[in-house]
Amino acid sequence: MRRAIMIAMAVLSLSTLVLAACAGGTTPVEVKAPQVALSEVYAVFGGKESTTIQADFTIKNPSNVEVKLDSFEFTLACEDKNVGYVQNPNDYYIPAGGEIAVSGVTVVPFSNMVAELLMGKGMTSGDATKAVLPYWKKMGGVLPADALKPVWDEVPAGVTWNVSGTAYVMGDGQKQDARFTLSLKR
Repeated sequence: MRRAIMIAMAVLSLSTLVLAACAGGTTPVEVKAPQVALSEVYAVFGGKESTTIQADFTIKNPSNVEVKLDSFEFTLACEDKNVGYVQNPNDYYIPAGGEIAVSGVTVVPFSNMVAELLMGKGMTSGDATKAVLPYWKKMGGVLPADALKPVWDEVPAGVTWNVSGTAYVMGDGQKQDARFTLSLKR
């Protein structure tokens, strides 16, 4: 009988130690703001009437828990000219310490760029078209009229893409956002 009591007490003590070891030592969860990097910007399509620009990003999760990229939005500028706004409606899951690639695409109509200068700045049609040409060429558009070739040929090579926006993540009942302003020279 004494032996049975000793065995029962030993099993009970061992069980208590195992349960205590399993219950303790959990790492506190803190959802951190994501880290956003601009990987590339390029023309997917370039025409006379419109051009389509894609911006590729890498988004890192520095948190010790998986997060959901709940919202991702940005404004794209060619040099100093805003040319598009992108709001990505998809949900993406980023593992703890991991990263994902996210892209956004915007279509830029040539006529909208010219009309903005006609109505907003009061320029003539010819002056507005000439003012838009440098941006149009840098965005991968096609020369809209042969008569504009002398102006087109004067546009220097290279472009600086500027992006500003916000990435929102959620995880473990917490929400964080990262506001970003990034540039990429090509």
